Amino acid sequence: PYLHADNGDATVARVRHRSLHAHDVLTHAARVHGQSTVTTVTPQGASSDLTYAGLAERAWSCANHLRDRGIRTGDHVANIGLSAADQLAWLYGALSIGAVSHLVNPQHPAEDVAYLMRAARPTLMLHDTVTSPLAQALSNCGSSIPLLDIAQTFGNTRKPDGAPPFPEDAAAFVCYSSGTTGLPKTVQYTHRSTLLHAWACALPDAMGLSAQDRVMPLMQTYHATAWGAPFVCPLVGAALVLVPPDRDPARWFRWIEDHRVTVLGAVTAHWMALAQ
Repeated sequence: PYLHADNGDATVARVRHRSLHAHDVLTHAARVHGQSTVTTVTPQGASSDLTYAGLAERAWSCANHLRDRGIRTGDHVANIGLSAADQLAWLYGALSIGAVSHLVNPQHPAEDVAYLMRAARPTLMLHDTVTSPLAQALSNCGSSIPLLDIAQTFGNTRKPDGAPPFPEDAAAFVCYSSGTTGLPKTVQYTHRSTLLHAWACALPDAMGLSAQDRVMPLMQTYHATAWGAPFVCPLVGAALVLVPPDRDPARWFRWIEDHRVTVLGAVTAHWMALAQ
């Protein structure tokens, strides 16, 4: 990160500004923590692991497919699904080409989601098995947004060429509030803010995470990107365990034991249920 210049008898190091882009976290994780894993637990209880190196390949494949579809920097993509490695691959793929992902909460009333999508005007709507009926309903309402299953895979796993053609303060993704005070509010995050948040979360007085940790956020990715876990975990090499929005604390305990979780992300209602 330094430029060196000869200044008479001394060499002067000058700091060079480097733009902060959220997808660089995954590039780093694939190179430094390539064998750490993202575990996906399905609503049926099955689980599968994907390394950060594997996640990066899948993300670059998604990015190349998005480009092939004509999606460019600044375009909007709706990402409607439960927390899973496949969902993260599309999120990181969109980030790498400057497309803006809308992480939509499928538990919102369908009419609210339809209103939000009309405002967002995404060029593509990603869905999983659980959220497929909602996506189909939105499409049938005349939204004419092309649909794509998040689990679908493509070739060309090479990272998109060239430096990011967009600034660090460009929009990275959009989340929505829970809607407890009416129509869900839109919250937009930038590449720079996302990376700074990940760095802050990793510090000792925050989450204090390291490559020895296994992190399980009970909140979903569409809840403020699970409090940033999909970015801070690959940053430090911590394993990430993604689970469905199940309300049974007995299953939470089972997942904690089965996946050797060391850090649990949860709200007060979760902790009270666990204690009871």
